[in-house]
Amino acid sequence: MGNLLEQYKKIWQFIKENILKISLIMFIILIITQIVTYIICINNSEIIASFIKELIDSLGDNLGKKGLDLLLFFWINNTRASLIALLLGIIPFLFLPVFSLIFNGISIGIVLGYSSVKGLSVIQMFLLGILPHGIFEITAFILSVSLGIFLCWSIIKDKGEKGKLKNIVINIFKIFIMIVIPLIIIAGVIETYITPVLMQLVK
Repeated sequence: MGNLLEQYKKIWQFIKENILKISLIMFIILIITQIVTYIICINNSEIIASFIKELIDSLGDNLGKKGLDLLLFFWINNTRASLIALLLGIIPFLFLPVFSLIFNGISIGIVLGYSSVKGLSVIQMFLLGILPHGIFEITAFILSVSLGIFLCWSIIKDKGEKGKLKNIVINIFKIFIMIVIPLIIIAGVIETYITPVLMQLVK
């Protein structure tokens, strides 16, 4: 137990020194993307209709899942998205994880825009339908994106120092396993069992 706590202390120190500022910038970009997308969507209902149709089509049979099946779906889907956001950082110079973040922000903005067009309370939708599980899910995703960006920068900056880069990669994947995945599991539990109940209160 003591060894585990020591590991968490070390990765938290790594986050404070290397990831925290990046995460703050990513959070600001996410919020701005959501707001801009929401404003665009409430004035262009056809964009919302097209996105929602594509979303429903992509979900397919998963729409009918409940309980553990739904939880597993959320866990796999969100873990894959977070891991891809991180691994995009392997490609140097392009900082591709940012685009994953922007796409995520656009998706949330469209959902809020859809709520507004349908006459639902956007504030209630955000507070009850997104925030409870989003606190954990979005935190995990922002952290993954930030890790990807730091990885990209480290490959550019430390390409001649293989030992240093190896240590950075080890710390990045420790953070993913020890922090990102648990956050995704917590988010999945809330989204499966609590969010549907709260959504019934949205008017």
